[in-house]
Order: sequence, then structure tokens, then C-alpha cells
Amino acid sequence: MKIVKAQALLYIYDKLLTEGSFNKTEVMEELELSNLTFARYIAEIRAFLFNSGSGKELVYNKRKDVYEFADVSKYFDL
Repeated sequence: MKIVKAQALLYIYDKLLTEGSFNKTEVMEELELSNLTFARYIAEIRAFLFNSGSGKELVYNKRKDVYEFADVSKYFDL
């Protein structure tokens, strides 16, 4: 399903919120994204999380082969 940037970002963010994690390959195939485009979208979501002061960070878990939230609020006075 080929979609525009805003839809892709919302799709990925919603997947994180509802499922807690996602597999890169599955999302890239579902949204028909290149590696470079996927990396840009991940950077956008990371920047959003940082700027929003949510206390969350998007990290890649190599052991599980998924992207997921990490709670970083314990390291800062939020």
C-alpha cells in the first residue's frame, strides 16, 4: 500500500502505540518504503519524541529484531 509521508509516519507511530513494537522489514513491505525513506521516517519520529518531552525514545532491539519505545524519563527531570 503506497502512501504519503504523513500517513506513513502516523501508521508507524500508531503501530508503536497500539502494539508496542514493530518489525522493520514488515513495515517497509507494507508501506513499500526504501531503506533510506524508512530511516528518514524513524529520524522524524525520534525528533518528535525528543521535542515533545514525552520521556520516550524509539530504539532498535537487536535481540527481538524490532523497534520499540524505551523510557528515558528516569534519566532526566521531566
